[in-house]
Amino acid sequence: IGLTASIFWNLNSLARIEYSVFPEIKISQTSQEWIGYYSGIYSNEKYPYKKLKRLSGRVAFCESGFKNVKGTLDNSVGIFQFQKSTFKANCMGDIWSIRDNVSCGVRLIGEGKIYHWGTLPSVQNPNGSWWGSWRCWKNYLE
Repeated sequence: IGLTASIFWNLNSLARIEYSVFPEIKISQTSQEWIGYYSGIYSNEKYPYKKLKRLSGRVAFCESGFKNVKGTLDNSVGIFQFQKSTFKANCMGDIWSIRDNVSCGVRLIGEGKIYHWGTLPSVQNPNGSWWGSWRCWKNYLE
């Protein structure tokens, strides 16, 4: 009985500790709530909170409609539709985890690495073509 009570108490205290550290995070966070949360963590001078949240939200909407899905045209995965190789090179955790996928997506955008989701015509190549979901989110850069 003493061992069981001790284990139960320890598990209960761990749960309380975790809750007190991140009281705003629920286990069933939506992708949009995670975008808001990580925008607060990764915001900076170039990408203040509102700008980072707005742009990250738009990229996630353009890429997956905020759904944790596999891409239909390629092997992209998750809310931010990462290629497995891009996720492995730039991110930590599980590509299928909404939290890990969003954390990495928002961080990369906050670091100015939005080119992972498309690029402007002049940057892609001189003939003016574009790629990715750039047309969908380009107006959210300002």
